[in-house]
Amino acid sequence: MFTVIIYVERMLKSVVLKNGQIKICTSCVEARGLKDLKFIEGACLSNMKELTTLLMESDKVVTF
Repeated sequence: MFTVIIYVERMLKSVVLKNGQIKICTSCVEARGLKDLKFIEGACLSNMKELTTLLMESDKVVTF
């Protein structure tokens, strides 16, 4: 499990370094009690309206 977390962190940092966007669903964070955690640098909380717009306008989306 720990290895998977490190891999995901590296992958997300790579996205940030390449000027990719990392948006975090605020509703999902709150539902899981994660609101007070520190997220990876470059990631930001978003809302359903913004996420829907981004999904509709994007050529590619990576989600996990």
